[in-house]
Amino acid sequence: MSNRTAEDDTLVELMQQGAREAKDLVRAELKLAVHEVRADLAKAKVAALCLGAAAVCALLGSVALIDALVAWSLVAGLVVGLVLLAVAGAAVAFGVRALPKSRLPQQIRNRLAADARTVQQALR
Repeated sequence: MSNRTAEDDTLVELMQQGAREAKDLVRAELKLAVHEVRADLAKAKVAALCLGAAAVCALLGSVALIDALVAWSLVAGLVVGLVLLAVAGAAVAFGVRALPKSRLPQQIRNRLAADARTVQQALR
């Protein structure tokens, strides 16, 4: 025979409910973290593409300027070279602005610590 009382059953149910809620909370936090990481990766991808395009434009612009100086076709080479360098500068500016600014791991740690405190307080 079991010596369990109604209070013991209620305590067990509360502990089970707390464990379920903690598990749900962890799952929700992980889902949110995955979503935030994917969003930051998408931003980083755009930034990398812009910075790569800037590097190509800067290289081509430099080649055009050198060609203009060597071949003495100054006007056309200078215009093409300067336009390409301007495009490179704009791509660098856009790429730098597109870089993710958040410190995601620190944000996740802060939220998880706050959630852990909340769960601990709820179990007291």
